[in-house]
Amino acid sequence: MYFLKILVVIGALLVFPSIVQADEFNNTGDNTGNRLYQSVAYTIGSLPSSEINRIVEFDTNNIIGVDTSSFRDSNSIDTVTDFNGARTIPGIGDRVSVPPESRIDLVYLYKNSAGHAIDLSYILVPLSSNLSGDLGLAEIIETQENIVETSVSMLRTGQTFVRDGKYLQIDDVSKIADGELGNMNIGSLYVKNPLKMENIHVDKSEENFKIAVTVKNNTSNILENLVLRHLNYSVNFTLSGGEEKILEYMVDSTVRNAGGAIDLGNIFIENPNSITRCSVGAEENFRILGLYTVPVFSYRLDGGIVGGAFTNPNTGNYCITIIPYTMASNTIEYVDLTSGEDINNVTNMPENNPNYMFEDLLVENDLQEKGVVSGVYSEDFSLPKTFIQNTKLIIFLVVDMYLWYSYVRKRKNYENRNNNTKVCAKHS
Repeated sequence: MYFLKILVVIGALLVFPSIVQADEFNNTGDNTGNRLYQSVAYTIGSLPSSEINRIVEFDTNNIIGVDTSSFRDSNSIDTVTDFNGARTIPGIGDRVSVPPESRIDLVYLYKNSAGHAIDLSYILVPLSSNLSGDLGLAEIIETQENIVETSVSMLRTGQTFVRDGKYLQIDDVSKIADGELGNMNIGSLYVKNPLKMENIHVDKSEENFKIAVTVKNNTSNILENLVLRHLNYSVNFTLSGGEEKILEYMVDSTVRNAGGAIDLGNIFIENPNSITRCSVGAEENFRILGLYTVPVFSYRLDGGIVGGAFTNPNTGNYCITIIPYTMASNTIEYVDLTSGEDINNVTNMPENNPNYMFEDLLVENDLQEKGVVSGVYSEDFSLPKTFIQNTKLIIFLVVDMYLWYSYVRKRKNYENRNNNTKVCAKHS
């Protein structure tokens, strides 16, 4: 029965394109009368920087996707869909493969053939699919946009379809003029790092250093064949979904930097695993008229929810894949204080903050006659005590200023008393 409806809808679009120009959606509320054609594409906004994100290595051959500017310049709803805007074309903006800390832009493509302008209240972009056991994009992305969890109901061919899940909601969409065709960037997704490295601690024992570091798996996937490398040490390990593990080991280092601190370099972790999450999933029995094959929805003020072009069923697309990569900690330095107390300066991983490198300049400390320079405790550096050491100079300056002021004041009084005095000369 569903397959017959598919043939009827597609046949009407292909064989009788001239009779589907009028938009009847505002009268019926049925999506078969909707002539606002729409879709969405995933594009690459940026890739991670080793200086900021600490993602130091990945194979560019594993990257799949097109940068945002190039995609927008060369694509429209007509190039990403077929069947007169009814179905998305596989492989065009429906998936990206990138390293963590990348930015994915959402490009909304549209064409208004309704015969009148259309006001949109908001756009919904699904973040979760209907695939069994799939947690959707929400597990591996972060965003500054509004995420809502709701049920979308839509009327099509006289039947109401419902789609539950999480959506990115974009409000304040401008009016689309009659005949307008275009695309716009409606939001961004930031790909999270599946691994988190934190709580790095160093203890010194003669010429050896004992390192302890906590590594956490932020996903539900099992991450196998992970490799930690640090100076002359290397170890393979596995993390189950959500597992947190403390790794302890010994390293040797006698390299001192200009400030006298022992440089312990960086901790590197290689993650050879790929992780894929999708927002559009499969439909049972090829129900391609269902809503789980639709990558975008919008709310028309003249009738309600309308869906975008549907995708091929049972394929699971509109996906983001995190490719294998290597991450690094910030540089680890070890300093011995003159008091004998051991303090290790470890700058942990930045939390997606490009200004993280300056935060350690604001660290407060309780050490007497010791300073902090860029977060490193140094036994050679002490805060200046100019005020205490130059008390005599300050007293001299104050007395000198007082004497000078007294002299000027007395001179002024003298001049005022003699201002009207006439000097008389005796003529002979």
